[in-house]
Amino acid sequence: MDVVQILLVIAGLLAGGGLGYFVLVSKDEINPETIKKEMHEIIERSKKESHEIQADSKSHIKEIQEMAKQENERMEIHLDRLKESLKAKERSVQSQEDKNKTLEKTIKDEKQIIKQDRDGMDTARTEIVETLLKTVGTTREESIQAAKARIEDSFATRKDRFLKNRKEEAEEDCVKVAQNMLASAIQRYSDPSSVNKANSFIEVKDEQFKVGLVGRDGKNIEHLESKYDVEVIFNDYPKTITVGGFNLVKRQIVKYAIDSLQKSRKLITPKTIDAALERADTKVHKIMNDKAKEACRKIGLKNVPEGVLKHIGRLHFRTSYGQNVLNHCLEVGIFSGLLAGEVGANVEIARVAGFFHDIGKAISEESDKGHDYITKDILEEYNYPEEIIHAAWVHHEAEPTESLEAKIVMAADALSASRPGARLESLERYLERIRALESTANSFPGIKKTFAISAGREVRVLVRPDQVTDETMNELAHNIAQKIEDELNYPGNVKVNVIRRQKWKTTANKRSKKEGTSRA
Repeated sequence: MDVVQILLVIAGLLAGGGLGYFVLVSKDEINPETIKKEMHEIIERSKKESHEIQADSKSHIKEIQEMAKQENERMEIHLDRLKESLKAKERSVQSQEDKNKTLEKTIKDEKQIIKQDRDGMDTARTEIVETLLKTVGTTREESIQAAKARIEDSFATRKDRFLKNRKEEAEEDCVKVAQNMLASAIQRYSDPSSVNKANSFIEVKDEQFKVGLVGRDGKNIEHLESKYDVEVIFNDYPKTITVGGFNLVKRQIVKYAIDSLQKSRKLITPKTIDAALERADTKVHKIMNDKAKEACRKIGLKNVPEGVLKHIGRLHFRTSYGQNVLNHCLEVGIFSGLLAGEVGANVEIARVAGFFHDIGKAISEESDKGHDYITKDILEEYNYPEEIIHAAWVHHEAEPTESLEAKIVMAADALSASRPGARLESLERYLERIRALESTANSFPGIKKTFAISAGREVRVLVRPDQVTDETMNELAHNIAQKIEDELNYPGNVKVNVIRRQKWKTTANKRSKKEGTSRA
């Protein structure tokens, strides 16, 4: 505590004592002697207290000075230690620098030695190579080219093997994905069959009706056949009249007219025949129009030209292997749209092209062109987009497919034609085709047995192992397939499987216990 602080303390005490005194005696009578005496006592006490405070302050100052001295000594000692430590670290760093310089020099020397050794090895290698080349009798360039050729051949072999394996894996995966897509498309289509339930046959309940239809001297039937250019057959099947002719619409009109005449039970004359034909004509065209509009509605087509509607309606009376062509076109259109959705193609183009793919069959009997070319002509006549035209008419590969939608229409066409129940085939024709397949395969030497399975879509050929070797099986399968392709007519594809099976048989004889014991 310094002198200023001490004086402030004394002044405070004096002021406090005086103020207290005046407060105490403010109400009493002031006595000068008393005041003087009190003041003297206060001053004496203040001096005494001041001396005590001063003594305490000096003692405290000494203690502080002693502590500061000790702290200075401690700091000096610590500083000396830090200086010693720093000097030691400097010596260590200097020593490490010296070691590093020595190590750098050693490394530099070693590098120089390694370089010299490497140069020597290169020289020796070159000399060895030159010696070997002289011994072999070739040049460096020729050896390099030969090595390159070997490496390229090895790489090409590995690449081909890798690509073949990846291709086989991709084909297996594609088959699985395709099977799932086709199964999904079939399951999502509700119509169980597209087999034609109508035909050109009229069931006759009374044989006398045939007599009336023929008329005296055959005038009625001649009038009927000449007017619509058809042929009416009476004795093809019992109690049946068959209507034949190239124009499918006229066949249906005559069929409905004959059926109407049978139901009316009126006298049949050329006049009643004309009336029946007129009614049948109206009925058939109404059926075609209704069927065409219904099909367009199912497939999602709007504002279809009248000419296209007429062609679509005619397909209702057209069949192929017993399959109704209009129902077949609907199936192909719906299947194409479903498959396009699965693979990310244009659903609208695929669906419309699939629906129109067989529209040429509506007038195919009136033209020398194939129905696929007629399809192209019809769609071009009514200015349909090129994408739809191409995808619709190339389904029989008249030209290479250029779009994914065209391939989808081809797949959908095969799917609709080959799915179970899609087409009918007479038993006689079916057996004839099966026998032809088997006899064609059996015509080759070394064949033991042939089986036509899967409705004639696959032929399994068992060969005699003592006459046909493994090396000739591939050639035999190719020759059988080629002969089937050249000589037979069949729908779709026929798979040929050639099987060579060889069996060895021997007998293991059991030894007696006695013999076994003695030998042991």
